[in-house]
Amino acid sequence: MLSDEEEEEENKGRRNFFSLSVDRHVNLLLPEAQGRRCWGSSHGWLITLGSDMDISLLNALARAQIDQLPQLPRFESFDRDNIKKIILSSKLSSTVDKNCKLMVLYSQSKILAVCSPGEKSWTTLESTIGQLSDVIYFEGMLYV
Repeated sequence: MLSDEEEEEENKGRRNFFSLSVDRHVNLLLPEAQGRRCWGSSHGWLITLGSDMDISLLNALARAQIDQLPQLPRFESFDRDNIKKIILSSKLSSTVDKNCKLMVLYSQSKILAVCSPGEKSWTTLESTIGQLSDVIYFEGMLYV
């Protein structure tokens, strides 16, 4: 039997996923995601965010990583715990795909940030009608 310290060390960098297609949990070793907040996306991609607001894409199945993203913008009193949702607009290959957009919705905010891999900065959009509650991308259109 492992001590608590040994068990914690052994589980470092591990993430648990649930597969709907086979109805079971899968535990993967992902040291690239250690200490980072993760959001699931489509086609095996995870969006990871460090405490320094450094964002990257990680394909948990193919073990590919895309780091060509600018640091996520910080707003007054916002940190990574104030991010409500991050999504990808489309399937992403393991190379930089300028047609794919990442969209970040901040919690309790009117702000949406948008960027493509390889771009130098985020474009921020601010709602004039109130707080944003959700964001989806469907058939080439962004709905907020």
